[in-house]
Amino acid sequence: DGKLLSNVGTPVVTSDFALSADAKRIAQPRSTNIGSDLWTFDEHGIESRFTFADGANRFPAWSPDGQSICYFSDESGEYQLVVRDAAGKSAPRSFALGESPGFYYNPVWSPDSSKLLVAAQDALWITATDGSQPTKLAAAFPGKSPTQPMWSPDSKEIAWSSQQGSRSVLWRCSLSENSP
Repeated sequence: DGKLLSNVGTPVVTSDFALSADAKRIAQPRSTNIGSDLWTFDEHGIESRFTFADGANRFPAWSPDGQSICYFSDESGEYQLVVRDAAGKSAPRSFALGESPGFYYNPVWSPDSSKLLVAAQDALWITATDGSQPTKLAAAFPGKSPTQPMWSPDSKEIAWSSQQGSRSVLWRCSLSENSP
């Protein structure tokens, strides 16, 4: 009915946050004097620091099953994809996607939580959540970054948009059974 339920966490300036599939938790980066760390908030507004690292931690995304959060971090000195259990109890798994240096953003979990679709400056990448088989799926037009990557509900296709002149072009790609 459009009724405001509550404010969540301390007010900060951000557009980079992720809502869990059950809509009970939020992950959000917060600036520090040495970068940014991720924080999680539950439905009651209780805040928990999720990362404790030098460098920038950004672009969080919850797995559809709510068990993991992925994000990008430059803690190691190289921009890497990180996957960690949502409770924050196990060590994070970090891995590079391929071409380095690179800037990646907007990770999107496959509906079955087994793969990640990631936008880069000039391409889309797909990888298993353990970092194996990073594959460059589609190259965008030069200087035109792919945006809004998404999976089909059955994980057999992906879609994204990119800018061509003053127009946004939508793209769709079927994934073969041999893709990662």
